[in-house]
Amino acid sequence: MKKFVLVVSGFFLSLLLLETGLWIGSYTIKFIQSQRNLRAFKKKGACRILCIGESTTQGQYPRFLEQELNRYDTGIRFSVIDAGRGGVSSTYLVDELPSNIEKYSPDMVLAMMGINEGGAVVPWENTTTTQIRAVYQKLRIYRLAKLLAMHMKEKAGKFGVIRRKKSEGKTVTNQNRIVALEKTESPDLISQGDWVEYIQSGRDRDKTVRALKVEEVLEKAVKLNPASASAYSELGRFYVCRDRFKEAEECFKRAVELDPEDANGYIERAWYYGNSGRMEEAEYYFKKAVELDPGFFEGYLALATIAAESGNIKLAEEYRKAGGWEKRYTALTRNNYRKLKELLDQKKIQLVCVQYPMRSVVPLKTLFRNEERSIIFIDNEKIFMDAVRAGFYKKYFKDMFAGDFGHCTDEGNRLLAKNIAKVVLEEYFKKPSLTKEKNNN
Repeated sequence: MKKFVLVVSGFFLSLLLLETGLWIGSYTIKFIQSQRNLRAFKKKGACRILCIGESTTQGQYPRFLEQELNRYDTGIRFSVIDAGRGGVSSTYLVDELPSNIEKYSPDMVLAMMGINEGGAVVPWENTTTTQIRAVYQKLRIYRLAKLLAMHMKEKAGKFGVIRRKKSEGKTVTNQNRIVALEKTESPDLISQGDWVEYIQSGRDRDKTVRALKVEEVLEKAVKLNPASASAYSELGRFYVCRDRFKEAEECFKRAVELDPEDANGYIERAWYYGNSGRMEEAEYYFKKAVELDPGFFEGYLALATIAAESGNIKLAEEYRKAGGWEKRYTALTRNNYRKLKELLDQKKIQLVCVQYPMRSVVPLKTLFRNEERSIIFIDNEKIFMDAVRAGFYKKYFKDMFAGDFGHCTDEGNRLLAKNIAKVVLEEYFKKPSLTKEKNNN
């Protein structure tokens, strides 16, 4: 009994320490960002610019934008406020905007958002909840587990690892069997292929427990079914998230060896090499991936970036067209951009729509047909394509999470800030001669 009490106490103590660490980390980041923003707010006579977006905004280009704008002799003092938030959807950003407007009273809002709509994000749930649910949803452990679960659930659907059965006309998870699988220590009690339900047990049960048991579940799944390519891919992704790259690479290699006709193994290996800066290897596996799965649009966009870096612009354009980014704005992104525009119009605040690096601004403009003149658009396609072609991709980006671009390095953020400042000064403040003079110097 004492041993049981100690184990339970240790478990809850671990959860408490993890929750405390996450809260401290979260509030430290928010405090630093808030202090920067308040300093900007207190600068009297400044033109206040509020930047909203995801992880490509938070702590990224806004750091350099204020400095870049104030380089020019405009007679205006600029203050840039970073309201970016990593890992959220555009719904969250738009829902948070009224409070940010009230807090900072911006003259202009820069929006670069929507990239998370294509992947695993924590949705902003603007719904009523019970008091108990409201309490646990505030826990950082819960949010961390939810983000991890959504990412893995998305991948699970892609690999077909979610196995369900029909019961009274409804699709339900076989929870009884999952619990039995989770408790057993004998491989004989788990039949061929049942490892997928064992993996799912690490996702569909209690969210906090799931986050702590994922590694144990995935490693046991591989041990019980060493001939499964999908099991190795799952484990490899987990290792990447834990920065255990050598182990991740071995898992992805094994996945391809086990099933050379399955695109998923090539996809995971391609992302691994791309994010590691090993472009030649990434190119090979991206090509194999799109060959086996023509619907892997991000693969085409990644190949376009690799082709542009090597100077093959014609091939890059072919890959970009195959990727079809201009057709892939989600309904959620479109609707939230519309809501953003309506809100700012009511407040008489200027909207600046910033396109992501490497991507054309044309699709963004099509969201606002017949209203283009009231919006400032920032096109970051050519400037980044030219930079990548003239240098190295890793000089401007840390990774390739979006396929054709990733999170910017300081050099990339400076380039982004410089382009934004140039367009804002020329189009809003009508000072083209200043930017031309500075750029020539």
